[in-house]
Amino acid sequence: MQSLTMAANLTSRLLLQQLLTKQQGPARICPWRRLGVRYCASYQKQKVQPSYHNPGTQWDVHSYMPESTALPNVQTFQDLLQFSNKDPETFWGVLARERLTWVKPHETVKDCDFSEGRVKWFLGGQLNVSVNCLDKHVHQCPERVALIWERDEPGTHVKITYR
Repeated sequence: MQSLTMAANLTSRLLLQQLLTKQQGPARICPWRRLGVRYCASYQKQKVQPSYHNPGTQWDVHSYMPESTALPNVQTFQDLLQFSNKDPETFWGVLARERLTWVKPHETVKDCDFSEGRVKWFLGGQLNVSVNCLDKHVHQCPERVALIWERDEPGTHVKITYR
């Protein structure tokens, strides 16, 4: 039984070490990653040394954002950032088309005029929030926690899964 526990701890440490050294997205995500690392490491009995990777210019855009293959001349994170600033209609149009499920597809990506105070996105389109926020996850990870309701009484909460 003790050897089984040791094997489980070793596997857990190896998985955590792999998580800690896994290449992640752009550097601005790192604070969230550090939080996750601290959370995971807090459950480890033995000390695990985290190692962070700052991808810089070597970040592979297509691995983290497959939709970027539809964007011209985008190979690095800097290319992606420049393209999103230079042509926001194409950038956000591709993302909205690929990542959201539309009841009725949009006709125009944006209609913005800051001098008149008019900012409109995805004109003519219609979304169902339930489909995009809940239904997609029900089939992929039904037992995952979708909502944590913290009651007024201190220390009491209810976890609600997607199911």
